[in-house]
Amino acid sequence: MSYVYKAAALSEGGDPLTELCQTFDMLHGIAKKNGGTVETHDIPKIILAIQYWLKNNRTDIPMSVTDMSFKLYTIPTRDDGTLPLQLFGRPLNFKWFREHEVPWLICHGERDDLVERRVALAPTKWLDGFVEVTPFPKGHVAIATSWSVPGSKCPLDGEFTIDGRTYRGPVKFHLDLPAHTSASASVYGAHLRRTKECLISYLSRSGIIFFKIISPILFLNSQIASLYNSILCYYINSFNITVCLHFMSIFNELLLFFSSIIFLLFLPGYFLLLAIFRKKINQKFSPIEIAVIAFATSLITFDFLFIIFGKIGFNINRNSILAIISFFILACYGIYKLKAKKETASDTVPKKNNSKLEFNKIQTILIILILFLTIFLKTSYLANSIFPTSTDLGHHMYWSKLVAETGQLPHYQKNEIIQTADIYQLKTNPIADFIIGEHLIFSGINLLSKISFISYFPALTLFLINIFGILAMFILSLRIFDLNFRDNTLNKKIFNPANLAILTLFLIGPFYAITSPQAKFISGGVIGNLIGNLLIPLCLYFYFRAIKEKDSWMLFLAIFLSAGLFYTHHLSGFIFIFILIFIILIFNFLFILKNIQTNTSSKIRNILSNYKNLAKDFFHLFFSPPIITLLIFALLFLFFVYTPSYIVTDAKTTVVGAPSKSTRAGLTLEQFKYAVGEMRLAFGIVGFFIISGLIFIKKKLSIEKNIIYTRLLMPSLLFGWALALFMMTTKPQWMRINIPSDRVANYANFPFIILAATGILYLLFILKELKNNFIISKKIQYFLFLLFFSTIIFMGYYDNSSSLSQGQKNQKALQTFHASEFLANQIKSHENLYSANIIKDHNYISADSWMKLFFMTDYNYPLSRGYFKRYEDITKPREMCTLWMISEPSSQRAQNCFSSTNTKYIIVDTSVDGPQFKASSNFSKIYEGNSLSIFSKNNR
Repeated sequence: MSYVYKAAALSEGGDPLTELCQTFDMLHGIAKKNGGTVETHDIPKIILAIQYWLKNNRTDIPMSVTDMSFKLYTIPTRDDGTLPLQLFGRPLNFKWFREHEVPWLICHGERDDLVERRVALAPTKWLDGFVEVTPFPKGHVAIATSWSVPGSKCPLDGEFTIDGRTYRGPVKFHLDLPAHTSASASVYGAHLRRTKECLISYLSRSGIIFFKIISPILFLNSQIASLYNSILCYYINSFNITVCLHFMSIFNELLLFFSSIIFLLFLPGYFLLLAIFRKKINQKFSPIEIAVIAFATSLITFDFLFIIFGKIGFNINRNSILAIISFFILACYGIYKLKAKKETASDTVPKKNNSKLEFNKIQTILIILILFLTIFLKTSYLANSIFPTSTDLGHHMYWSKLVAETGQLPHYQKNEIIQTADIYQLKTNPIADFIIGEHLIFSGINLLSKISFISYFPALTLFLINIFGILAMFILSLRIFDLNFRDNTLNKKIFNPANLAILTLFLIGPFYAITSPQAKFISGGVIGNLIGNLLIPLCLYFYFRAIKEKDSWMLFLAIFLSAGLFYTHHLSGFIFIFILIFIILIFNFLFILKNIQTNTSSKIRNILSNYKNLAKDFFHLFFSPPIITLLIFALLFLFFVYTPSYIVTDAKTTVVGAPSKSTRAGLTLEQFKYAVGEMRLAFGIVGFFIISGLIFIKKKLSIEKNIIYTRLLMPSLLFGWALALFMMTTKPQWMRINIPSDRVANYANFPFIILAATGILYLLFILKELKNNFIISKKIQYFLFLLFFSTIIFMGYYDNSSSLSQGQKNQKALQTFHASEFLANQIKSHENLYSANIIKDHNYISADSWMKLFFMTDYNYPLSRGYFKRYEDITKPREMCTLWMISEPSSQRAQNCFSSTNTKYIIVDTSVDGPQFKASSNFSKIYEGNSLSIFSKNNR
């Protein structure tokens, strides 16, 4: 089909040599007519315009239109005239034109090699004697080129005679409509005019109409200009209904999508914050903090609510989602109003040390520009990657679609081929790799918006999560820097919390926009990792603020989000535990050192006294009514409502213990450097020493307990976070963890980015403080710093550019989807509801993981031949049936596998594995495309 859609190949010949000969033939005809010469003005301008458009202004056909064309191209019309597609859920039938007395003119080229005469006149089988037919004695594009010129043998706006019969051109046909239509057709014509006005209005705003592109060339000729409006009306009248309705459908779809995002991912969290903090919400948080926190808490709130109601027995559908979320919002608002009345005026007056953060005008502009650049770069990546091809996303969307279709919480299990002696059979086993928090939000958006899972919405949702993950890092860095650097003795114009946070935003935003693993996350990689990147910084944010401000409600949100993390991604939760352990260890180490540094006679007594005071603060914080209530609820939820699948299946045994593979034995320092980023790691180390120096080299602080331990929160958090991930990545055997080391390294970027921001900004501060008589002049110093910083930016953007996708998988993925739909319909109509199994190939078929969404029978339906290296993995022996059934389908062992697994259909790459199935008498080809083919096993 890719050749069908190449407009450049629409000439009668279809190959470059033929086109060249035809061009010379055209020029020869013009020269012969003009006495042997060819002038520029002799060449028809419409031909020049279309040639220019074909070579320079072509754009991709929308996927929905391509899918429609593909169906019409490959699936025949039924005997009763019903077409193989529907419009707005209703079948299309050619007989509708006769029943509604709608006049129809079919124009076709008698020498059309693309749309043959029998294809163009196919509707006449059901409308013989009703539909009018006009033949043009040339090829496919003659109507738009040579026959559109006034004075041609077959004028579009006139009548002409061929073999004694008179025919009307398409423009003439439409001009004659008012005089020849019946009453019903007049109504139809009025509807056409209304939809035409709608279409013209839309196209004029969007600027994408084809005739608008070539109009400057067309109007060079006054005769062509006179036909311009007639031709435009002809094409609009032919297609305006479909285009207008399609546009309206897309608009409504997008409106529902964004409404679903706001309703599910903003409102619940915002009203929860209102219920907790009431009128103090604007004192506690800045607007950007409210947005980020509302998004994350909404996500976790939605998951917990629907796990509870799903377990109770509620059917998860659009009505239940609207009812439950609305009830939660109203309940939170009721609590807010009830408690807000009880607050006195003094409770709402801002205190002197207000915890709300503010930015000056320049800083605000910088934040907006950095966010814009970040979104721009990520959108540039998505331009060719939003098409649903990602393998991991396909796996996840199966469970989301299962929830949406069944209305029940999923049971994570799949059919696997189990070998017993020489016998192979399918057995259902539980899955530990999927967690419910990864899937419910996609089910909710689908149920509210009715957008197909095989569309843009999963990738856009991940894109939104990714952006808020970046903002979570921004607000975390702002808070931890604010504690230590707001009142420092450094130059506040440079080294201040806002500038440090803005630089952090730059390093994790546009500088780290789409380089691996961010590219995977944006286009639909590991959903749990992406949500973990949002929740881990926010959990640290709330733990930090809870301890600093001695606020039990901050701790409430910290524990709430931590619980949500463990119901979303077990790897992120497992890593978060280690991060907290290392933070606590580093804090105690620094706390003891800082106490030793004080001017007291008895160091040990001072340490014990401060630990006692510290314990009192933590006791009042952790044993407050909100925390006790939340912990009790969490335990009841864990044991009696929903236990995560990885606990039920004892998945902890797969991540605890000595590394079982070389990929889990840890990265070398060189590999760790490239995983984190050379510049991020280098400046992160600089930042580590700077923060250490600012803590211990500065003048000795008083021994007041609040000064001693709150000042240590920031370095403890950053050092513990970075050290935990460094050790888990490079020395996993020391910590007895069995996790792929490169996946752990993905998390190590974030603490080093914050440390790097400190290192870079401190270097700028040093340059500012150096005197002019220092070795080199001030201007040269700044120039060298800018040059160095520009090098960092260039390296980051170079990595970004290498990650950009060219969208080459899209056409192959489209055929994968069509073949899957074809086979799903084939099985439904000929088999006993998927009694026959299917096997596909994962090595050469694009977007093959999405096939399961067309069948929705089992997570492993179709069966899949995996990557070849997996069958050679001695640490994890695998069944061989899926390899044999495709690699050697005629062998006896493959035949045994076909029989024992009841596999009847095989989906393979047409050029790689197709020939061996074609050559075998055991298989029959039932579908073939450019990229893949489907074979059916013969019953023998």
